[in-house]
Formats: sequence, structure tokens, C-alpha cells
Amino acid sequence: MLVPFLLLLVLGCEREVKPIKIGFVGGLTGRVAGLGISGRDGALLAVEEVNAAGGINGRNVVIVVKDDKQDPTAAKQGVAELIKEDVVAIIGHMTSSMTAVTLPLVNQAEKLMISPTSKSDLFSGKDDYLLRVTAPSSFNARKIAELACQEMGLKRFAVVYDLNN
Repeated sequence: MLVPFLLLLVLGCEREVKPIKIGFVGGLTGRVAGLGISGRDGALLAVEEVNAAGGINGRNVVIVVKDDKQDPTAAKQGVAELIKEDVVAIIGHMTSSMTAVTLPLVNQAEKLMISPTSKSDLFSGKDDYLLRVTAPSSFNARKIAELACQEMGLKRFAVVYDLNN
């Protein structure tokens, strides 16, 4: 009689282990859907690998996905929803223009945002909650120009730039 009681006591004391929630926000529809879908799929693959290896400290990781539609209103709504869902961090946006419109929300909520592809120089040198895993545009442009001139011997070249991002 004592053993079942002790088992019940021990099992009743176990806390439910909640998963670690990470947000993803990117353009899954619209003109940058290819980039957004690739980013989302990469995040899902990473989470799958982490969970297959036992998670983080025994906790599984889940991704909460939002589509920013490459639209400022949808981007703000997606980030606001992720903040409300209390994700520990947000992966996104895939473009600098969407990062720029949501960064104030992220900073106000003190929520870490990790952008894999936002390259604008406007994000450099700030004390905020944005981390980038890519170099800013000016750094890349300088290195490409050096390569074109020094290694390839080019004296003239053109730059194509997306003014909407």
C-alpha cells in the first residue's frame, strides 16, 4: 500500500516540461517568399536536429512561424503575436526593410531578434536586441570591389540595388 502511494506522490510532483518556443518571422508569401521559405525551412531543420539530440537541457524546441508577407503591417502584427506568445527569441526578418519596422517593438519588449539576412548599415553600431549573422552591405560591397579591382583587374563595374529593401 505504501509503494503505490509513494509512486503517486513522486509522479504527482513531476513538473510538466514545457518546450522552448522560438519565433520565426519572414516573407513566406509575396515577392521574397523564396528567401522566407528557405529561412523557415532552415530553422525547422535546426530544431529537428536539436530535438533529435535530446533538446536543450532535456527540453524540446518548437518554432512558432509568422508570415510577414513583406508588408510592414503584417510584419508588426507577426512580431507582436510572437512577443505575446512569449517566445524566447525571434529569428527574422529576412529583409532589412521588415527588420527596420519591427525593431522598435523588439527593443521595447527586450526580446532578442536574430536576423540571418538583414544587411542594412542602419543596424550597425546600435545597442539593441538585434543580432545579425551576416556582414552589413557596406562591408560586402567594399570586399567585392577590392576583389573586382585587384584580383580580376576590372576598372569599371555596375551595382544593382533594391531601393525597396
